[in-house]
Amino acid sequence: ADIGRPIVFNGIPATIVGVLPRGAELLTPDADWWAPLALDAGDRANVGPRYLDVIGRIASGGTVMAARDELDAIGQSLGLRDDDGARLGVIVTPLQQHLTAAYAAALQLLFGGVLVLVIIATINAAGLMVTRAHERAGEFSLRASLGAGRGRLMRQLLVENGALVAAAAAAAVIAALWLTDVLRLLLPADMPRAADASVDAATMLFLMGVGLCVTAVMSLLPARYASRVDLQTMLRAMGAGAITMRARRIFVVAQVTLAVILGGGAMLLISTARALEAAPRGYDAQGVVTTSINLPPQQYRDPAAIADAINRVIDAAAAIPGVQLATASSQVPFAGGRPGADVVLAEQTFASGVDNQVRLRIVAPGYLQTLGVRVREGRDISRRDAAGSQPIVVVNHSLARRLVPDGSPLGRAIKFNIPAFNGQDGNKVWTIVGVADDTWDRGPRQQAEPEVMLAAAQTPAEVFFWIGRELQLAVRSGGDAAMLASSVRRAVASIDPGIGVGPAITLEERIRVAFARERQIAQLLSAVGVAGVALAVLGLGALIHHHVQQRRREIAIRVALGASGARIVRPLLVNGLQLAITGAILGIAAQLILAPMIQSLLFGVAPRDARILAAVAACMVAVSAVAVWIPARRAASINPIEALRD
Repeated sequence: ADIGRPIVFNGIPATIVGVLPRGAELLTPDADWWAPLALDAGDRANVGPRYLDVIGRIASGGTVMAARDELDAIGQSLGLRDDDGARLGVIVTPLQQHLTAAYAAALQLLFGGVLVLVIIATINAAGLMVTRAHERAGEFSLRASLGAGRGRLMRQLLVENGALVAAAAAAAVIAALWLTDVLRLLLPADMPRAADASVDAATMLFLMGVGLCVTAVMSLLPARYASRVDLQTMLRAMGAGAITMRARRIFVVAQVTLAVILGGGAMLLISTARALEAAPRGYDAQGVVTTSINLPPQQYRDPAAIADAINRVIDAAAAIPGVQLATASSQVPFAGGRPGADVVLAEQTFASGVDNQVRLRIVAPGYLQTLGVRVREGRDISRRDAAGSQPIVVVNHSLARRLVPDGSPLGRAIKFNIPAFNGQDGNKVWTIVGVADDTWDRGPRQQAEPEVMLAAAQTPAEVFFWIGRELQLAVRSGGDAAMLASSVRRAVASIDPGIGVGPAITLEERIRVAFARERQIAQLLSAVGVAGVALAVLGLGALIHHHVQQRRREIAIRVALGASGARIVRPLLVNGLQLAITGAILGIAAQLILAPMIQSLLFGVAPRDARILAAVAACMVAVSAVAVWIPARRAASINPIEALRD
């Protein structure tokens, strides 16, 4: 029904020619409409800047490698060179890899953690089955003495354990279906296709494969030990117990080792998330609310009209009750465009093979003060920096060091390699009036880039075209963002109803969303780590409980002869702690070996951080001590009369 309907975008009349189905993303989940990309002759000739993503479908029978070679040959024929003189090539990436690149390493780590958890659970179950096989030693020995071979015993255990695993797998599927909605809430909102997460055929096949592996481990190992027990050993009831206890000890040590690895990885990621949020950013996000404003191109073509509209919008925002400061910029942290250009001192030349690229930021008066960016030297951009006054810029500390390594750049003139900045005679220069602190607008993982801040009133119209005439309005206020958004819309509408106003969001919320991936992946891996520790502790406690049951008669006799509770508990506690400490040491060693695999995911913490590894190991040993103490304490309270009667 909407096909052919006229509509106005940013003051430009357009016609709807297509409607996408609900849920279509087309690589941009936050986009609501798409318009044709119209490049003029100048844009088509300017192949140097890399600001477009090209999407293509490989022909039938083609490969990614062949497409890469062909496109690379085309790029080489054009003679494209980077600022440092290096030849520009072409990067061809499969779409699936492009969409998941930002999350691939974290998801692989999470999947690895889940596999380790499955291994811990499998080892735990196998250990319990070995114990159960020992308890059934009489049955197996009797059957073996009557002619049952090892294969027959294995088939029996496969059937019994297969039924147990099938029931567990069915419960797992039900739990997975129920937890899918919870998982969608825990996954980062910007993760591709996170909303489509479901238990599909691949998941079911994976569960079936895990179930088969668990069944095999739970059956073959116990059958191997059970089939080695003869009737005489059963009557003596000694040999199988020693074999069982050795196997259980090995299993427990392996579980503790894997649990320490999981816990160490989770703690490293948690420390990374905290370090990212606490790292210096160069600006003060507290109390800053941002929203986008879009100036229609029909009404705002020349820089004077744009600057006048920006000043009026800022004045209207500053007049809102509760607003302390207001400004606008082409970019605020985690939002806005990032155009660039080559910049050198006025007396220098643009030499080939030298990287002179800087980021350009269009700012309104009071930008540095509103965002809380410290001015190291000079001043902020003000209202006196109008269109007809001396062209000025403010540079950040990184660019100041590059331009004048051993002194102050204040008062020095710079020039751009873009004709629009050079005036009609080509000799226009821009004077540096301030040096500001570096800001990490994309997070502390990325280095602060050299940057030039231009007064909005002096910025060439071409630069506004690069950013689509979209600016970010920033106000410092202690009020509610939702209430402030409606006030900003009313204030902007009173100036020009055609100016688009985006949703208001606090700068702290932008930061929180930007770091959501690290925080949520750390939380998920922490949940897996806690489950792994719980299973390992359960296995250790079960081992000591089984050990107590085996020695129940001996302990009863010792109690009857006057042994104190401490003498009963101490050897059991030492036995369990030896296993826990051995597993913790092996876990730390494994963590040290595997550390480089997660190096790329960490920030502000070393992959071999001794404090974290020691804390995880100590926590594991402490929890294990509690798990061991409970059955050991029960052993000391055995009633010798009842135990000997049994």
